Amino acid sequence: MYKIKISGGSATRTSWDSDKRAYVTEPIESLIPYLECPIELENTTFGQFFSFIARDKEFYERAFRSATYGFPITPLVEEIKKPVKLGPREWSPRADHPHNPLNLDYVEVFWGVDMEDGMISDYPGFHGWGDWDSPHHPGHKGGIAVEYSETNMYRDVILKFDHQYVIYDEKLNPVFTTKKVFRVQDPIRAILFELTWAGDITNGREAPFKHK
Repeated sequence: MYKIKISGGSATRTSWDSDKRAYVTEPIESLIPYLECPIELENTTFGQFFSFIARDKEFYERAFRSATYGFPITPLVEEIKKPVKLGPREWSPRADHPHNPLNLDYVEVFWGVDMEDGMISDYPGFHGWGDWDSPHHPGHKGGIAVEYSETNMYRDVILKFDHQYVIYDEKLNPVFTTKKVFRVQDPIRAILFELTWAGDITNGREAPFKHK
């Protein structure tokens, strides 16, 4: 099986070559043939990773239809290309991250793990990570929902994988902790599921929330 790595927006596959008796790494342009392969990230922004989804958007709209509930991803592909808005907002952009108006440390794909009636279920999730601007949690960092934010607003933010895998009992006590690899399909599924939670934004982000 190939091992996939995305570094600085470029993707490679690595596998053992029995003739050369060595591991061989080659560049790849599409992730489609490697959905079941393990994947690593290195110095890659959200926009760089999303570009692999964008270039094969027709395939991902069909293959991940259950994750997107049938909502199109093409509007997201167009939205992420837009210039970053740096005008007045509810919070100010960081001086050291001028293209990070959401003030995120990074965005990440993580493992969500549930247990019910002794049965374990897990799923890859996606969210932002940074400061919670709340008087009830001063100085606290945690997960931040981004599904209702324009994708270009965190396009240039670093994307990370959190491999931590924790099983909690019904009383939310951790009973088992380990780490779990991500397959190529996992971050794609997590991102598409989260972003299409906002619905069909073909006619703008406010359209899904307008009521007749």
